[in-house]
Amino acid sequence: RLCALLQGAGRGEIQVAILEQITQESGVALVALEVRPLPPVPRCSYHMIDHEKSRCYLLARFKLQNGDQRYLLEIDTSDNRKTMSTRIMGFKAGVEAGKCIDRILRETVKGSLRWPGTMAKYCEPLHSVHHPKESSPGANHARVFDWKQRIRAALG
Repeated sequence: RLCALLQGAGRGEIQVAILEQITQESGVALVALEVRPLPPVPRCSYHMIDHEKSRCYLLARFKLQNGDQRYLLEIDTSDNRKTMSTRIMGFKAGVEAGKCIDRILRETVKGSLRWPGTMAKYCEPLHSVHHPKESSPGANHARVFDWKQRIRAALG
C-alpha cells in the first residue's frame, strides 16, 4: 500500500507526476522511487501521523547526464503538524548513501520533523526546495510549475 504521503491533499500524486515530467523533459533519469514509513525512534512519536497511520517519506534517486547521483527526500506533513521543505542532495565521496539516508530519517524524527544540521557534513550539494503555497486552482497551476522548475534547477 502507498503511505499517507500519496494521499492527503493530492500532494504526493502531484510530486510523482512532477518527477516523471522532469525526467521526460531533461537528461535526468529517475532510477528509483520509493515511499516507505519513517523509522520508529525510541521516545519519539513523529514517525506516526496518528495512532494508526505511519508517517511516510518519498525518496527518489536520479542519475544526471554526467553520471552523478542526486536524491530527493520528502516527508509527509499532510497533518500540518510541521512544514518541511523538500531536500535534494548528493553525497560526498566515501559516504554510503543508504546508511546516510537512514541516519537523516532517524535524526529528522528525533528532531521533531526538522532536517538535521548534520546533513551538510555528508551531503554535497544540498538544496532546500520550498513547496508551493495553497491557492486558487488557476494560480496553483503556476505555482506548481514554478516548484517543478525549482526542483529541476536543484537537481543540477
